[in-house]
Parts: sequence; structure tokens; C-alpha cells
Amino acid sequence: KALALSPNDFRKVVGLSAIGWVLAEDNSPAEADSYFLKARQVAESANNERALSFVLRQQSSAAFNLKEYEAAREHAGEAVRLTAPYEEEDPLNYAYSLLQLAMADKAAAEIRALSRDEDVLRIVEAEGDLPLMADAHYSLGLDYHSLHEDRDKAKRHLEQARELYKRLGATKYEIEVD
Repeated sequence: KALALSPNDFRKVVGLSAIGWVLAEDNSPAEADSYFLKARQVAESANNERALSFVLRQQSSAAFNLKEYEAAREHAGEAVRLTAPYEEEDPLNYAYSLLQLAMADKAAAEIRALSRDEDVLRIVEAEGDLPLMADAHYSLGLDYHSLHEDRDKAKRHLEQARELYKRLGATKYEIEVD
């Protein structure tokens, strides 16, 4: 009923997007997507790129919170493409879009780095290369720390790196880990 009372299409888009975001937070992504789709349809039928960029940022935020970082990047990237031509007349809309894209880019890159570092550790453990093993544990500790995923894993990897650096006599690196 509240949506029917919306004074204009932009407000309707905001309402539909808010419902979508809340549903995503409630771990109902399919239902959330249906509201985001409705919001996009309203914005597109009104030919309102500002409203569409709002929907896309909300979708990006919802995907980010669900740890769907590639989807978050796609939605934010689309919002940036829509808002970039209007940077001078609406700089904050463009800035919000860029910020959402930057956050999604960082998270997606951190996930890729974590996966690669896990591969490195698997290989060097099989080969027994202690210096590279120390570096891999150090890098994994930083990955887990920056992702705020699992502080215990971060601490465990950093402690293993420190112990390996100590065993290797690499005191400069041992101190850096502390």
C-alpha cells in the first residue's frame, strides 16, 4: 500500500529497493531479486537513470552483504557507467556508485588472493619449501585478517609464519609479523 502512495517513480524505486535490500539481509535472495527487478522496471519505464543507479547500488550492497562479490561488482559497475556522464551535475550520485564499486573490487580481489594463497600453501607444503611456506602463511594471515572472515585462522597463519621465520633465522620478518 505504501508503494501505491509514493508521490513519484523515484520514491517507488527507493521503496522497492529498500524491500529488496531487507529481504537480502534476511537471507531471502530470490525474493529480494524480485523486488530489485520491479524497482529496475519502474526506473527503466520512467527513463530515470538516477533511479536506476540507486537500484543498482542497493543491489550491489545486498550482494556484497551476501558475500557475492562478483555480482556486487557487476551492479556497482553498471551504476558507475550510468552516473559517470553526470558527474559534474550530480557528483554525489557518481561518488556513491564509485565507492560501492571500490568496496566490491577490494572484496573480490581479496577472495581471489585467498584462493591463490591457499594453492601456494598446498604446493609448498607438499614440496617442503620452508621460506616459501613462511611467506604463504604470512600472506594467508593477512588475507583472513583483511576479510574479517576468521580472526582465529588469521592468527594461526601469522603465528605459523612467525615460527617458520624464526626457525629460518629471518628475524627481520619474524619481528614484522609481530
